[in-house]
Amino acid sequence: MSGFIRMCWFHLRQFARVGYFVTLLITSTASIFAMQALGSRATGADPALWLRSGEMGMWATCTFAAGIVGFQRFQGTLAHLLFTPRLPGTVLLPLIASGSIFSVLAFPLAAGLSACCGFPIGFSSAGGLVAGILLLWIACLSLCLVIAPVFVLSAHALTYEGLILVPIVLLSGIFGYHPAGLRMLGHALPTSFAVEFLAQPSWSSAIMCLLVAVVWAGMGFWLAARALDRATVDGTLEVAV
Repeated sequence: MSGFIRMCWFHLRQFARVGYFVTLLITSTASIFAMQALGSRATGADPALWLRSGEMGMWATCTFAAGIVGFQRFQGTLAHLLFTPRLPGTVLLPLIASGSIFSVLAFPLAAGLSACCGFPIGFSSAGGLVAGILLLWIACLSLCLVIAPVFVLSAHALTYEGLILVPIVLLSGIFGYHPAGLRMLGHALPTSFAVEFLAQPSWSSAIMCLLVAVVWAGMGFWLAARALDRATVDGTLEVAV
């Protein structure tokens, strides 16, 4: 555990030093906040506006945190990271977790924007809010563990990184489900239960979020091992194009 924490801390410091990721956190949160703020002129102030902004900012940053694997390939360090006695999943986990930890800052940023613009900051309770943010972080991290092996397998994965963001948002129900039939499909994602918990805390949403997250994390570890095997055979780990 101490080794995992040290690796997370190291990667987190490296992540925070890259201006692109800091800018991404700010712009992804502020842009969705601004869009909702403009819409509120017609619909009225929504106490959950800041929550949706934080959820979007967290997921956008986590998605690009998974993409940091491609950045490691570009730097030429990916092969050195993966060819260790550790399982590939345990090597990728602290790398991705560091970025996802950084993404938690989207919520205080969204709350600050809401307060500065005079919008209400609504939540059920302080404990429920903290638990909900933690659940959403776990959910996003588990999804990113499945996304990350794609960057191990292909040097071209960065081209399609942006395509991952919108479908997950739609299926997670951050802006509701339109059409309503997407709700059942969305429950295949742990983020949908975390979003439900943030809207209205309940034990059932928390338990389902954790269970589905475990399934996705398991798939991520399995895919990481298969992707490393395939990339090793194809000789593409050090290819950055």
